[in-house]
Amino acid sequence: MKLYDNDAYRDEFMEAVYNLLSGDSSNDRANQVIDLFDAAPAVEAEPAPSNDPLTLEQLQEMDGEPVFIKCLFNDDLSSYVVIEKRRDSAGIFTRLFYASFEYFGDEWLAYRRKPEV
Repeated sequence: MKLYDNDAYRDEFMEAVYNLLSGDSSNDRANQVIDLFDAAPAVEAEPAPSNDPLTLEQLQEMDGEPVFIKCLFNDDLSSYVVIEKRRDSAGIFTRLFYASFEYFGDEWLAYRRKPEV
């Protein structure tokens, strides 16, 4: 679904309607069309989901999902990775796929999407 900013477009729309219906000396038809435009139902955009850092438990529940890894000591090393679950002899474990952040220790955070500055 596309969302439109009717308030910002209203003046331009009104001008176009009056031009199209300029033969209507009373402007009744133009006013009716503009009233219909003004009566369009409002749509509230849903707020973006929270982008708090993911917990280890949340990461362990993910499989095949992208996450953004923020390296706390060197932002150039921050990137998107895909979480992949692997089974080994000790059972199932979660690892970061396409990148290895093991040497970062506790100096990284994982997010569902890149954090805004």
